[in-house]
Amino acid sequence: MKKILIVPGMLFLLAACGTEDLPASNEQVEGPAASSEKDEKAANGREILITLEQTADPVKRNEAAAAVKESRDFKEGVMGEPTEELAEDMAVQGIEAPAVYSAIETVYGGDAEFEKIGEIFFENKSTGDSRSGIWVGIKDPDERVDELAGILQKQIDAGEILAEPIHIFRIAHTRTDLNDLMYQAAKKVKPMAEAHSNPDAVSYSISADTITGAIEIGHNFLTESQIEELKKAFPDRDVIIEQEGKMVPVEGEPTVKYPDSLVTSKPSKEGSYIVSLQEERFLAVEAEPKDFGGSGGQHEYYSAIHFAFKDAKKLLEVGQRVEIEAAGSIQESYPGQGRAVFVEILPAYQPEGADLTEAEAVKLALEGLDSKQFNFPAIRSVTYNGEQDRWTVEIVADDQETEKTVEDK
Repeated sequence: MKKILIVPGMLFLLAACGTEDLPASNEQVEGPAASSEKDEKAANGREILITLEQTADPVKRNEAAAAVKESRDFKEGVMGEPTEELAEDMAVQGIEAPAVYSAIETVYGGDAEFEKIGEIFFENKSTGDSRSGIWVGIKDPDERVDELAGILQKQIDAGEILAEPIHIFRIAHTRTDLNDLMYQAAKKVKPMAEAHSNPDAVSYSISADTITGAIEIGHNFLTESQIEELKKAFPDRDVIIEQEGKMVPVEGEPTVKYPDSLVTSKPSKEGSYIVSLQEERFLAVEAEPKDFGGSGGQHEYYSAIHFAFKDAKKLLEVGQRVEIEAAGSIQESYPGQGRAVFVEILPAYQPEGADLTEAEAVKLALEGLDSKQFNFPAIRSVTYNGEQDRWTVEIVADDQETEKTVEDK
């Protein structure tokens, strides 16, 4: 299933899902005279307009595909696990796709014009599709379809690209049609979001299925009556509405969950530490680091995110370990920027004989920290020494690290 996705302020194209009935990759692709039954099967129900024919040994194409497997991005897993399926996907997107886009530029005057008459999307073996491919959908085909096919066929005849991954088919909706549909849906959802008692925490996504034209809405705030209102607004469309994550609490409902027991005798690295607090936001740094050394990155990387959160300073404490339900996407930066819908406080470690908890020890250690050297501090470890009756908190930030001792009193 191919979808176009809208979230507030952003537009994304999502990859297509599988076509289970496509022939195997080594099956001979027939020429333009292929039967409609064969075309129907090859397109998994999509009406093929023109079938390109593999007329030459794709020597140049095979050389380019081999180069993809030798590329740094592939070998180091930048695009995912380096499998044969991923190599095939990358080859199609790096070889056939540029050829298709160039031909569309020549015939239709570029993507902006083409989106008025059709749509383009990919299918990828590495994400579960039957084969790698680029699909060129045209709503009302005219003589330009033959011109487009002719340009591509010349490159196939020269062995520069493959015919098999390129599909030119009839589509029911152009990208412009779907964009208009999604914006109409967004106009309905937006005032509902703005009317929520905590509008800064709500999020929604709106997508449209290229093949069926169905509207899909993901949300964390819509009520049953609002859902029914949205479905009635588009009587001629399938409207699929699904909850994404936890619902945003309405006015009067708690936004923080406390554990049944505030302390535990077992140490844990779950969740993130709250390392700084302001009136309406907090900085959370993951307790467990990630190791990106295998791909040339840091061996000890702590994710850090600034979360906007209503009444943060009243409801939370520095040093607490928490699980956070975010609203919408996280802005890529360091620290990241996001909005928190809900915060769950995790039990604080308190070993036998200790007066302080882990959270209290971390808070005291951070209070005496040089904020210029440790502006985004990560807690590497928190340990308690019963004989000395003191806590040791290891703190790191970039290339800086320090060890703070906290007396257990």
